[in-house]
Amino acid sequence: AIDHLKETHPEEFLHGQAIISAGIGLRHLAEKRTNIFVQAPVEMEHFFARKWLLTRFAVGFVVFPGGFGTMDELFEIITLMQCNRMLRVPVVLVGAAYWTPLLSWVKDFMLKGRLIAEPDIKLLAVTDSVDEAVNWIKAGSKKFTRPVLHAGAGVKH
Repeated sequence: AIDHLKETHPEEFLHGQAIISAGIGLRHLAEKRTNIFVQAPVEMEHFFARKWLLTRFAVGFVVFPGGFGTMDELFEIITLMQCNRMLRVPVVLVGAAYWTPLLSWVKDFMLKGRLIAEPDIKLLAVTDSVDEAVNWIKAGSKKFTRPVLHAGAGVKH
């Protein structure tokens, strides 16, 4: 993916500018929906490859309101962190009006039912502020200089 970004945006890399937003989509979807803010789209053939790429190189996640695919990816990322299969990186949910009811449900049913623990809830930050989201990601990602998946995160034999 990095090589692809270097090939498609050589000027940014030559002059030391960072790619601000890379999006990883899927080929063969009935409807193409690349986010308008994506500067460097990458298309994958399979869902599993897309998810692996999303988690392998990310040092934080910013999640905007979305549908079932968004929920699937959000909960998978949280599950990987909860089960210590991935380092705990910042996860920022943007749009308090959208995310607060879901988090209330998680606390009222999952936490109170002892299906998750308090530290699991603390994996998430909710905001309406872009600056706050950026600061959360910057502060939480400073400690990472390598991919966030643990070396032993593969299939157990």
